[in-house]
Amino acid sequence: MASAHTVVAGDTLYTIAQQNGFPNWRTISDHASNTALRALRLNPHVLHPGDIVQIPEVPKRPGLEVPLDAHTATLQAQQLKRDLDVGRLNPLLVTTTDQGASGAKGRLRNIGFAVVDVDVDEPSQFDLAEALRRFQSEQQLATSGLLDAAPRDWLQQVHGS
Repeated sequence: MASAHTVVAGDTLYTIAQQNGFPNWRTISDHASNTALRALRLNPHVLHPGDIVQIPEVPKRPGLEVPLDAHTATLQAQQLKRDLDVGRLNPLLVTTTDQGASGAKGRLRNIGFAVVDVDVDEPSQFDLAEALRRFQSEQQLATSGLLDAAPRDWLQQVHGS
């Protein structure tokens, strides 16, 4: 059952989602109980004090929850145990200081393409250009190894963020 939240100055769908245990603000925005709010506020990021946002129930999945403020986690499957960084994915934007390279590396690692810094000499791992070529080849894109618009967009789509 949905509960009602009355917007106060400074509220955003993102902060309301965080306060209510939702990892993504769209879950609240897209909920059927917020149809009237979506019609009233065409930009979902602009709310007015006094607006009513309906908060759906957070689905519970025992054992699968990661707190929104978590920075590390341990994954264990049989004898394999790995420490993970959580929520530390850099942007994939050309406007970042590294033109999105660290964001691309993180996404490539997350979808199974080994990639390390160029100065690391490990034969089983690859630099960004090599990982991009392997990704581009698997996705049937031109295999330039460059992080330009097409592979950047495709990587974001395949990764989901």
